[in-house]
Amino acid sequence: MAASELGKQDVARRLIHAAVDMFESDADPLAIHVVGSSAFNLLRELSKVGGTLFFERVFRSVLFNGATKVLKGEESGLPDHPIVAEWVEGIARAIEAGHVNSPEDINVKDAPGAEFEALRFLTGPFNFLKHADRDPDGMLHESDVKAIESISFAVTAYSLLFPTDDLDPKVARFLKQNAII
Repeated sequence: MAASELGKQDVARRLIHAAVDMFESDADPLAIHVVGSSAFNLLRELSKVGGTLFFERVFRSVLFNGATKVLKGEESGLPDHPIVAEWVEGIARAIEAGHVNSPEDINVKDAPGAEFEALRFLTGPFNFLKHADRDPDGMLHESDVKAIESISFAVTAYSLLFPTDDLDPKVARFLKQNAII
């Protein structure tokens, strides 16, 4: 039997599905985190090809959607924090004025720094394994393992990069059961 080739999208999809399967079978959270983070890191690297960082794309999309909800008289769905509320209100005003028509019209200051800070907790266990030679006696705290978050971030990145490709329905069930959607 001849081996078939796998593209990056195929690999990411398979890793996401495997991480969800592992979660459903109550596998070790560290193993789930590593598989989910592998998918996420692959997709995050792919998102750089378009020139926009993953975090910046997500941040823009979340703020735009929150501001759009506020304009409809709904809750933004974002954390109840004065700074977040200020951002959402400002974007809502910009949408009303016609200055912002899509998430891409929103400017995120220091996107690389913001992405690093926001994702450091997710990549910690992954980097612990990846850079063992730099700290051979290092320790990983169980509290740093984020199985659900690693899958969720991978699914978000996949959806941003491949919006017309539907993942297996078990992924949506996983997200719903874990209060992600």
